[in-house]
Amino acid sequence: MPKTRSQQPKVAGKGPLEDPIQISRKLVRAHLLAVKHQKKILRLRTVLGHHRLQYDSAFFRMKNIDEEMEKKRLDHPEEMIKIRKAQHDKVEKAIQYAAELETRAAIMETVKEKQDVQLQQINEQLRKTEEENLELQQKLVALRRELVEGRRQRKQNQS
Repeated sequence: MPKTRSQQPKVAGKGPLEDPIQISRKLVRAHLLAVKHQKKILRLRTVLGHHRLQYDSAFFRMKNIDEEMEKKRLDHPEEMIKIRKAQHDKVEKAIQYAAELETRAAIMETVKEKQDVQLQQINEQLRKTEEENLELQQKLVALRRELVEGRRQRKQNQS
């Protein structure tokens, strides 16, 4: 068996001949790949068919439910009235709850605005107090200096 391409026999007008074993391996690989793809296609068709069957059965169930509801409506009108009243009450309660939430939100908004105004006022008062504190500290330092200065002068006068 030739090891390099230059050692392989050549056919006129074509490249080197391929090893027959290599050709059969390529065919086997191609066949296995084709089988694999066929299995994938079959699985997809099965899944799609299953989904289609599910859709059909869901449609059939909905149709049955609609028919049963219509039958119940005709057979038991007073019960249907009670059911509608209960649903109407639920809707009314939901509307009232939503309105209550809106009023709570509005109240919280006004409270937040008031708190913001109060916070601004407190910050302004804090700023003024800090300025006064700084002035008083400066005056205190000046008074201490005067006191120290006065003590020095008294000592000098006594000596």
